[in-house]
Amino acid sequence: KQVWYTHPSGDFRLPLPQGWSVAAKRLFDEADDAFDTLWPPEGMAILCAREGSDHKNEAADRVLKRYADETVKENPGARSENIRVGAAQAVRIASYDPEAKVMHWHLKLVVKSRSYNFSIAMPADKQPTALPKAVADILAGAQMRGEF
Repeated sequence: KQVWYTHPSGDFRLPLPQGWSVAAKRLFDEADDAFDTLWPPEGMAILCAREGSDHKNEAADRVLKRYADETVKENPGARSENIRVGAAQAVRIASYDPEAKVMHWHLKLVVKSRSYNFSIAMPADKQPTALPKAVADILAGAQMRGEF
């Protein structure tokens, strides 16, 4: 049976691979009402912001471009890419911290007139060329409101 993480807004849900769990209102191991943490059996975490942002008078591509530009500016060496998360437009920004040996991916997706943020953190001795397969599968399997 498929296990899902359904965002508190109800705007989307993500399929979780076997062995993954959800820590609601947690930022990693700390209590934090602003985040949910999706945990695999080992090695990384997906942080989901519980609140979205309204963008009623702004096109999705403009919202995503502004986020990408701001995030890349704050993270020299980061690279951005327009993607889809299920049926939603999204942008993914990848950055590697060689001192901490951690790879970060920041995502923003737009569902109708609201945007949502995610961060993925993964220990890595060197910068990986792609998202881990489990994370790519989660994002590809995302369902937006009306699809579930």
